[in-house]
Amino acid sequence: MKDEKSPVPNVPKAHPKLKVGVAPAVEAKKAIASEKQSDKNKAKKGALFMAVIFGINLLFILVSGQGEEFVHALNNASPNWVLAGVFMMVLYTFFATSAYIIAASLDPKSPVGIRDCISVEANGALFGNLTPSNSGAVPAQIFRLTQTGLDIGEASAIQFTRFIMFQLGEIIIAAVMLWLKFDYFLQTDGDFIIINIIVFFIMGCQVLLLLSVCLFPRFILRIATSLLHFVGRHGWVSAEKTERGLTYISSQITVFSKAFKSAFKHLPSLLLTLVVTFCQLLSLYAVPWFVLHALGQDQDFLTCLAAAAMVQMIANSVPLPGGTGGVEAGFVFFFGPLFGETAAAGFIIWRIITFYLPTVISLPLTALKSHSHKSIHDRIEGFLHPEKRPQISYRPGIGPRKSRQTYKSVTKK
Repeated sequence: MKDEKSPVPNVPKAHPKLKVGVAPAVEAKKAIASEKQSDKNKAKKGALFMAVIFGINLLFILVSGQGEEFVHALNNASPNWVLAGVFMMVLYTFFATSAYIIAASLDPKSPVGIRDCISVEANGALFGNLTPSNSGAVPAQIFRLTQTGLDIGEASAIQFTRFIMFQLGEIIIAAVMLWLKFDYFLQTDGDFIIINIIVFFIMGCQVLLLLSVCLFPRFILRIATSLLHFVGRHGWVSAEKTERGLTYISSQITVFSKAFKSAFKHLPSLLLTLVVTFCQLLSLYAVPWFVLHALGQDQDFLTCLAAAAMVQMIANSVPLPGGTGGVEAGFVFFFGPLFGETAAAGFIIWRIITFYLPTVISLPLTALKSHSHKSIHDRIEGFLHPEKRPQISYRPGIGPRKSRQTYKSVTKK
């Protein structure tokens, strides 16, 4: 998965201001670093925006006359069920981190450790939650992967493959839930379900586009460079941004394609990643069921999963931090009939568990770094085949040794 520096054949003529002598990987890494810095600024604004939105939600509850019911519901909420909902988000993070561990374990020489994988997921949660349409998640995660020692091509390939698997998991679960609960949603929400079908169609087109980039890189590269030349000639985008876009696209599309195709050589690992993604998403979708029980109600578990999947699709279509607007509307339409009078308290508890709490906890986890020089692949091999594991022992002042002979050789010196 090394970065390709040779030009792709049958590509439109390069931009006249493009610096041919500059390594594409270096330029791409600078672009990622610059984008991450931009996303940091967006995240700060996003954090302030979400704090204001949270205050507006509370103010709306009080002004609309739901204050007494809200306080009563919160006072009578069961802490054990709330903690169970929090535990589901712990499982969500565990499965999300496991997906990166699976990817890192494929390469015996990968410098990515387990703590690095936790940090990568934390970066995605933090910058994704605080930037419009989760736009800051991918650059932040790619940048964090490069800090482990991976080059830009390898880091982008891991993140890109992971992103496709996540999108595919969302689409599959949403399709199954729509099929199983379509009559229920049609009777409960009426024509509003059409919006979800449209969003589902758009998300499906996005996944197909991503797969096209991986499977037909030359064709997509021709289209992308032609579009950039077109907007550059008409002055819609500055020459600097056009140059940077051409450099980034030409250096990455082929890398993505080769990385994704090579991932199919490890088909069992890809399928395992997809299964882990299913578990991750279902953990998130199960939280409202626990919140309902915390407020003393009981609803069909599958209906709660389906409603949460629909809310997730609407939230993904809103270009605001945290899907603000789409989340509130989706909750009202799909969970309003389930929560009834406790809808206001249920929304606040659910939002804290699934959004605010993970965002705050992710902040310190972004700084985690692995210090072990042993790859995840070797650790797994050592766990599965302990008989092949080298015998490690310690001596004061000397440190680890593999055998008595090693120890003797050290003491003689």
